[in-house]
Amino acid sequence: MSYLKSNGFTCISLEQLYDSGYLRSKFPSKPIVITLDDGYDDNYTTAYPILKKYGFTASVFMISSYINGDKFMSLAQLKELSNSGWEIEDHTVNHVSLTTVDSNTVINEITKSKEDLEKEIGKPVDFIAYPDGTYNDNIMNLTRNAGYKIAVTTERGYANDSTDPMRIHRVYCYANMGITEFSKRVNNPNY
Repeated sequence: MSYLKSNGFTCISLEQLYDSGYLRSKFPSKPIVITLDDGYDDNYTTAYPILKKYGFTASVFMISSYINGDKFMSLAQLKELSNSGWEIEDHTVNHVSLTTVDSNTVINEITKSKEDLEKEIGKPVDFIAYPDGTYNDNIMNLTRNAGYKIAVTTERGYANDSTDPMRIHRVYCYANMGITEFSKRVNNPNY
């Protein structure tokens, strides 16, 4: 995070990205959205203090049935993050690969988790990460019809004004990634 801060990156939310129409000209130089998938407890114990130190927030894509589970965040932790400006978003009920189940199961996975998270956190849930990054045209349509503004994938790249909001690409970074690889990834729109 020190690298991002010292190199002029500005952390924005998914809501800000959506509201901008993905136009980079509407942001300070080097806008970045930090996303964390699954809702592991280290998002709270490790990522939260580090991001807070640098004035950054993140969007957590939480698997709703895993709240309070072993190695996952508690509801109290999620509420604290939400109250600190983090977005708590959807990663389905059970993290099933949506391309392997029927449409009714997809609808249940994406609508029940949305409803549960909104009820528990007390804020709208407008964004979703496809489990394992898997999706197809039918899943994109079901997601759009369920009221989501943005769906993120595991495909590489930056969002821009021609990006379909139901298939926002991301730049994958992992724990213990070296700074050379990290800087290469966050500075390359085609990574």
